[in-house]
Formats: sequence, C-alpha cells, structure tokens
Amino acid sequence: MLALLRRKAQSPYIQATVVAIIVVFMFWGVGVNQGPGRNDVATVNGEPITYSLYRQTYDQILDRYRQQFGGSIPEALKEQLDLKKQVLHQLIHKILLQQGGDDMGIHISNLEIQKTIENMAVFQVNGSFDKGRYEKVLKNSGMTPSKFEQSLRSDILADKVDYYIKKFSGISPLEIDSRLNFHLSERQIDYVSLQSDDFTDQVEIQKEKLREYFRDNRENYRTEPRIKLQYLYFSGEKTGESVKITEKMIEDYYNRHQEDFHVKEKRRASHILLKTSAGQSGEDSKNAGEKHRQMKEILDQVKSGKDFSELARRYSEDKATAPQGGDLGYFTRGRMTKPFEEEVFGMKEGEISDIVQTRFGLHLIKLQDIVPARTKPLTEVKEDIEQILRRNESERVAFSRANKTYEKIIKAGSLAAYARKNNITPEETGFFSVDKAPEPLSANPAALKKVFQLNEGELSSIIEGDRGYFIIYLKKRQEPYIPELVKVKDQVRADMKR
Repeated sequence: MLALLRRKAQSPYIQATVVAIIVVFMFWGVGVNQGPGRNDVATVNGEPITYSLYRQTYDQILDRYRQQFGGSIPEALKEQLDLKKQVLHQLIHKILLQQGGDDMGIHISNLEIQKTIENMAVFQVNGSFDKGRYEKVLKNSGMTPSKFEQSLRSDILADKVDYYIKKFSGISPLEIDSRLNFHLSERQIDYVSLQSDDFTDQVEIQKEKLREYFRDNRENYRTEPRIKLQYLYFSGEKTGESVKITEKMIEDYYNRHQEDFHVKEKRRASHILLKTSAGQSGEDSKNAGEKHRQMKEILDQVKSGKDFSELARRYSEDKATAPQGGDLGYFTRGRMTKPFEEEVFGMKEGEISDIVQTRFGLHLIKLQDIVPARTKPLTEVKEDIEQILRRNESERVAFSRANKTYEKIIKAGSLAAYARKNNITPEETGFFSVDKAPEPLSANPAALKKVFQLNEGELSSIIEGDRGYFIIYLKKRQEPYIPELVKVKDQVRADMKR
C-alpha cells in the first residue's frame, strides 16, 4: 500500500486520498464532557475516555516525573507542564490511532500479545516468563490479566499505526546523498573528557550562598505526605497453609468450569506469498496479472511433485516465513485474515490449496497438521485446580475472620478498645510516605492507595490486599511541608555542589 502511494504520489486521486487521511487525523471529532457517561471526561467518535482511565494515566505520568525529580515536583513546574491537558491530549491521540488502526485493517494477534508479555522482564524469573509472577504483579497493580492484555493490545495497535503513518513519509534523493556522505565521512580528533564529579571537592559553599540557593529552590525539598498507622492484617497466604482441599472439591470445580479447560482446534500451515498492489490503475492490473501467472507456474510445480518448502524458500515474498519453508506454525480461528482462515479450516491434512487472494497478495497454502479441539482431562489440570481452590478458600476464610473482627471493633467502639478487650497488639508503624511503606503494605499498592485516602483518626473499612485483608486506623497524618534548612542541609549542599 505504501509503495503504491509513493509511486502514484502525483495522481490527483492519490493526493486527494492522502489529504483526506491527514484531515481525519487532524480533525477527528472530539467532544469534551459531552459523552453519555457521567464520569467521562471526553468522547472520541463516540468512544468515551472515562475518568478512571484519565486518573490512572495522570497518576502514571505524575509518578514518572516524580522519579525524574527525586520524589517531588515543584508546584511551579506542575503548572508549566499543564499535566491535565497533557494527559487528555495523550489519551485522545492514542484512541485516534487505535480507531485508525481498525479502519486500516491492522490486526494484533493473540500470539503477538503472548510473545510481548513473555519478553517483559517484570514477568520473568531467572530470565524466563513465570505465570505466577505475572498474575501476582497484575494483582498488586489492581489489574486482571484480561484487562492488562486488552490495554497492551491497544498500545501495540497505536504504536503500529503511528509507525505506518511515519513510514509513509518520502525521502528525497538529496536527503539520501546527504546522509550517505555523513556516514562515509571521517574525522580525526583529539579530546579530553571532564567529569563534573571529579571537581566536587574543589567547590566551596559559603553559608550565605547556601541559604540563597535553598530560598530559590525551596519547592524541591517539599516533603511527601506521611502517615502513621495501627492495623490488623488477615493473611490469606498463611490461612491457605491450613486449608484442606478434597478430591470432591476438585472434581466439582472441574465439572462446573469445563469451558475453562477447553482447548480450541489448531492447525499448522505453510504458505507461499506473492505480494500484489491494491490499486486500480493499468500498471497495477498488469502487475497483479503477472503475479497471478507466476503463482500459477509455482502451483504447477507443486502439482508435479516439487517440494513445497523448497518452493517457498525460493519464491515466497513473506520474508518472515520464507527461510522456514513458509511455515506459519500452529494457529486457531481468529488469528489469520478471513479468506486465508476459511481456506485453511476447510482443508484436509496434507492438502494444498488453489490460489487464494487476500489483502496481502496471492497465497498457496499447504495444511501440515490438525490438532483437534479437546477438553483437558482432570488428571492434567488437577494441580492447577487445587491451587485455585486453595487460594479462593484461603481468601474466603481470611475475609470471614476480618469481617467478624471488624464487627467486634465496631461494637467495642475503637480498634484500641477491641485490642485491650481481646489482649492483642495491633501492628503499628512510624511515619512513612507512599514510596517507603513497610511490609506487608508495600506489597499491596492497591490497598496502600486507599490507606492514604483516610483522614486522621479514621478507621478504614475492610481493605482487600494481595491474598489478604487489612483493617487500618490512621493515627496521624503529616501533610507535605518545606523543612527548615538545618534539616536538609546536607542534601541542599550536595545539590548546590552538583
């Protein structure tokens, strides 16, 4: 498609098409606070941007800036950045790219999602993908696998559309010559490298200058909100050690969730691809006709007994699969473009198709193998089911204990009164900020976020964490403040020296 557009760039029809594409991306209908949802901050062609998505994106961007600035952002810089508008524009841009991707027919396969997740370091243990870590990380972030994978699919789609739009840009011969001359040129230089850290000891800081520096940069030393807590934690993980899972419980779960253990039919195919242009001009028709004649000749060779894999290596224009003899691997329905899929799933094992036309070009397909749909037997999934039941049952027991305890706290009038009456000692923390929370709160970001929303002297409701539940009393809240110079003197001196 891109090659066609470049070849026909002088055609009035093509020029009009390009202008239309640009206009769509520049002026795609966006309405702010006009969607049907009361909590929508904007709608893009009828697709809402919810407040929760906006808030989540805002928090993520704010956290990135905080990390860059060592934990705090000066208020003046926040205003300059105009984060609210920045986040909204980013979300609108992303949705426009996704909608454009749908119209362009760009498809993100489940295999692509799977490979992307497997290559993400955060989900790996000892360099390999670990399903348990994947589920735990997502749960700690307050996300389900389906929501995360849906979000990842949207991100990949937006990136691909952005890539193809940029790829459309033409490069002039003059630009190519300039870049080539740059890469072929040689320089011989003498240099000395001066590292600022090597001169730190030579910097002298006078007291008055230090006070001036602190006065001019006070906002950089504003503290984060800090809180002090008392809490009870009901650990599902510890409860799980004593939970008994019977054979009957496993069998009942298996029978009730048959669809979870169903494996779709998958097929393995190889193909030979000859790419064709999608235009309607005489030149394009001539090109398509030539490709069709070439594919007919290849099909005749296949019918005469020539090895399909060798022909794929020699003739296929699919650079990704040609070196492997056209092998596409195993796939289920919904993974391939429709004409290709319909052909494959209507073939018999070992059969070779006639010429198949798709938006990618002309294909010859050989069906290598069929793995029928099946339901995994109980023996194969027994351990997985036991883990699920143990986790569910332990969380249920932990919640039940937390619920009974909460009722007793309410009747006693306070957490302290309940503790005295039952001769227990709640866990207690010193002051901490959100990024320096103690265990087990630090391992429960969703719960920690709710804790920081409590007011001083407030008892929380039951807060769900990662395989456990909290009941929390916020003893003291310390709002952000700018400390006196004497308390941050060493940090200010180090910053000024740098």
